[in-house]
Amino acid sequence: MKKMILSVVLAAGVFQAQADVVLEYQQGQSSHRIVVAGEKVRMDSPKGDGYMIYDAAKSAMYMVTSRRKEYMVMDAQAMEKMSGMMNAAMQQMEAQLAQLPPAQREQMRQMMGGMMGMQKKPVQVEMNATGEQGRGKLGRCEWYQMKVNGKPVQTACLADADAVGVPADDLAALQGMFAFLKEMLSKVPMIKAEDMAVGVFDEDKLPIIHRNRMGQNDGELVKVSQGEVDAGLFVIPAGYRQRTMDEMTRR
Repeated sequence: MKKMILSVVLAAGVFQAQADVVLEYQQGQSSHRIVVAGEKVRMDSPKGDGYMIYDAAKSAMYMVTSRRKEYMVMDAQAMEKMSGMMNAAMQQMEAQLAQLPPAQREQMRQMMGGMMGMQKKPVQVEMNATGEQGRGKLGRCEWYQMKVNGKPVQTACLADADAVGVPADDLAALQGMFAFLKEMLSKVPMIKAEDMAVGVFDEDKLPIIHRNRMGQNDGELVKVSQGEVDAGLFVIPAGYRQRTMDEMTRR
């Protein structure tokens, strides 16, 4: 009898660790959700016009545009190709600028926002607790500030994942997705360091409140649900057309 009870308890623990989870965020007047199932994560756009699917097993992210019924694949190969295309385009622009008078050349550089000649540099991300306590709709949290290369970029109030109902495996999947996204963005020459401030986590904590650079709340986790989700959420609908990097950059 004791062995049977122990088996049931252990089975329940395994089920909870592998449970699918849905996180619902409120952002102003709109809302969006993040769905986690195993090694896959889906993030719906707040505007409802598309979504992203991350598949850890394939090391790929799929950006789906519902209105146009199309999608694009972001993986290491695609990002390397995009990086090469952007580098070639910048070299071409540099050659064209070299033919302009110095004053006009400088004016054009300023208009380009300093992107000309931009070189990718190592990005150092710091997460520091401010010592301030907060409270969101799902409970207590602790405020953190994120710095990228020493520059403050955003703040977030983090809570223990298990306290808000997010199992450890699902938290790891979320952290893996944002780590993947940072790695992909690091390959794009024109992405600024501060724009890589995505995914605010600290060990077993996750953000339940975000604040923008103006110090105003920019989104809050308002509901967490556990249970099996429709596997179709992670499948690109039939008939959707894949867009290549070449097509996307020409738009």
